[in-house]
Amino acid sequence: MRAWILGAAAVVLLAGAAWAQASDISWAAVKLDSGVSVEVPAMVAGQVKPGKDAPKDVMMFFNLSAGAPGTLSCELKRDAYAKDELRETLLENLNSDQAGRFCRVDRPGVSRWQLGSSIAGKTDGLPSATCLSAFNDASQQIPGRVLNMDVVAGKKNFYQLVCINVFDDKDGAVTAYATRWSAIITRVQKSLRLAADEK
Repeated sequence: MRAWILGAAAVVLLAGAAWAQASDISWAAVKLDSGVSVEVPAMVAGQVKPGKDAPKDVMMFFNLSAGAPGTLSCELKRDAYAKDELRETLLENLNSDQAGRFCRVDRPGVSRWQLGSSIAGKTDGLPSATCLSAFNDASQQIPGRVLNMDVVAGKKNFYQLVCINVFDDKDGAVTAYATRWSAIITRVQKSLRLAADEK
């Protein structure tokens, strides 16, 4: 899997310190390339399409900030299956305890990595799995991170909806995820719709 590019766009500040639930904000459906659509907070709807310099596999990206609870970045990536990683192989991984490997972070500066969950399911009727992990990253200016990824096995391509919230340390990032970002991420994940030729 390729590295994430999260953090490359301007951060949109969320108004209201009491804002915590997905239902508390306005949402907008955004149409992306190749018949893919997803719902995002309306305040970033006009800014989610990747710029000219973004990698070709990135279909959507946005950044949000809520002040004290830190920031949230989400991106949607689409990749074709490779000869050494067929759809059948991905399906086996999604339906086993191997799904958690998508949230594995192993690079210099990462410490206290902890897998929170790995759950097989469906996204837009297609096989998928969602995983969650938390870790410290000393190489980043804001080292505490929670990574949430939904991996979807389309017929022609596989999709990765990656969301990362950051805070001063891992414990703070976990608290911010639970109290602020979880509902937002879940809403985005459940809204993802793929093209008919992927089903």
